[in-house]
Amino acid sequence: MPDVGSLMEAIKNRKLRLAEKDNTIVVHARTTDTRLAYAFLDTADYAIKKLRDGMGYKYSPEEVAEIIGEYNKILKDLMEFTMKVTEKAGTELILPKYVRDILGIDDVETSGNKADNQQP
Repeated sequence: MPDVGSLMEAIKNRKLRLAEKDNTIVVHARTTDTRLAYAFLDTADYAIKKLRDGMGYKYSPEEVAEIIGEYNKILKDLMEFTMKVTEKAGTELILPKYVRDILGIDDVETSGNKADNQQP
């Protein structure tokens, strides 16, 4: 059985390798609540990729579209919650440019912030 130190080092090295990939987003989760949400999102991300990859032969396009539509509704609800909680906390709503572009938001308040340099 590997010792705890070498196991922790292996985990750290795996995280560093993942962080170097273009399709990786590094998240600083400040609360347990956020860590829980990211655990769900990570699993959903993997499952949605599998659904899209299997669309047309393993899953019908209608099935996939329905599930992704439901997922997008949940993301919209999360966006609305985020707007509510940032307003209540008196913090800035920081949306990276790619998110604003996807959502069609051209808001002066959220443009030009530090998140603009983040990539999807």
